[in-house]
Amino acid sequence: MKSEYKKTTNKPSVAALTLCISQNTFNRLHDYTNDLENINAIAEKKIKQLAELKAASIELSKNWNNAIVNVTKNHREELLSRRRKVNEEKVKLIQKLAEQKREERAAIVKEAQKLILYKKPQCRLINAALFTSECFRELQAQLEFKKMLKGIEDEYNKEYIVKLKKDAEDYCLEKRIEVQKSWKKKEAYRNELKKQIENTESYLKKQELLDSKADKKDLEKVIEEFKLIEQCEAEQMRNKKRKLQEMFLEQIKNNKLEQDRLKKQELLMNNLADAYAKAKDHLNETTKAKLKEIQAEKIRRSELMAKKCAIIWKTCDEENDDKLKKAIEEKEKIEIEKMNAKKNKEAKLKAGIKKYLIENEEIMKKRKQEEENEKKWEIYQRNKRDEYNKVMDDKKLQNERIRKKKIADELKRQMKENEDLRKKEMIENDDSIYTTEALKKSNEIILAYGKQVLEESTGIRPVFPIIKVIEQFKKENRLVPAKKYYRNENSLKNCNCLTNNVELKITSQN
Repeated sequence: MKSEYKKTTNKPSVAALTLCISQNTFNRLHDYTNDLENINAIAEKKIKQLAELKAASIELSKNWNNAIVNVTKNHREELLSRRRKVNEEKVKLIQKLAEQKREERAAIVKEAQKLILYKKPQCRLINAALFTSECFRELQAQLEFKKMLKGIEDEYNKEYIVKLKKDAEDYCLEKRIEVQKSWKKKEAYRNELKKQIENTESYLKKQELLDSKADKKDLEKVIEEFKLIEQCEAEQMRNKKRKLQEMFLEQIKNNKLEQDRLKKQELLMNNLADAYAKAKDHLNETTKAKLKEIQAEKIRRSELMAKKCAIIWKTCDEENDDKLKKAIEEKEKIEIEKMNAKKNKEAKLKAGIKKYLIENEEIMKKRKQEEENEKKWEIYQRNKRDEYNKVMDDKKLQNERIRKKKIADELKRQMKENEDLRKKEMIENDDSIYTTEALKKSNEIILAYGKQVLEESTGIRPVFPIIKVIEQFKKENRLVPAKKYYRNENSLKNCNCLTNNVELKITSQN
């Protein structure tokens, strides 16, 4: 029992206990535990219903034009058709552009061939002939233009001459009319002048009579005035003479009085001079006496001072001698020191000058030595440079010779190879037939070009230079049948052998 009890106490009981609950609570707990499953089931049902509805709607809307599926389908088909059309158009455009490029390239190739053809010497000759014919055409046009200008100028000159003649005649008529009018005016003016002259002559005569009468009256008045003036002048002269006489008399009196006054003044001056000389002599005498007294007083005072100083000098003579000696000694010392300092200074200066001269000589020697060394170094460098340049020139010449020799050897080798190749090609490819055919083709092309130029320039410009060049080309390339020279035995008897040989050669060639 104890053991069972212990077991029960240590471990909990595993036996399930029965729970007694109501039906509602059980349903609630069941719903709570199975809530997610229920939600998922409901969602799945809804999805199935929607899918079924969608399928049913699609089935119903298959034949509808406004349906979304049909609209999208139609839209897609339209887009695809547009893309197809665009792609087809692109392909057509690319083909068209390729065709155009092909045509352009063919045209460019033709133009290039034409240019290459034009660059050939024969075509150049044709072009030169075309240019000369164009020049002739221009010259002819210029001449015609000059003729036309000359004709226009002649017509203009004729018209101008006719106009000038007409203008000259009109001008002569106008001048005649103007001369007649001016003549009439001058006649009228001359008649008026005659009348005016007659009137003026009568007026002048009257005026002269009046003027003569007035002049006579004026002369009489002038004579009277002149007489009055003469009388007045005579009276004035008399008055002047009288006044002058009175003035002279007064002057003579004044001169006499002045002479008397001057004489009195001279007497006074002489008296004053005598008095001044006397006063001066008196003053000199008094001053001399006073000076003598002053000198005597000075001598007396100096004697008194000498006596007083003699007493003082005796007491201070010894002290003054000592002071003088000391002063003289100090002065001598100072002079000696000055002399020594001066000598030392002179010695230092001399030593400094000697030192400077020695240093200067050393510097000059060093400088000369450096200059000599520099000159030697320059000469050495120049010689070395010349030697180096000579060596380099020799090397350059040697290298140049080697290079030229190599080039010559290479050229010889290339020439030999080219000669061998040429011989080989000549042996391998004896294509004289092909060359003749090519020449024929090129000649035909050149002749076609010449004919084209000739056809283009007929009726536009002179053609004889182009014809001449074409004939020359035909002769050079033996495209024209040569002239046949028949042998005449009678003529051969009389001609030289040289001409016979030439004719024989020509006939043999033909």
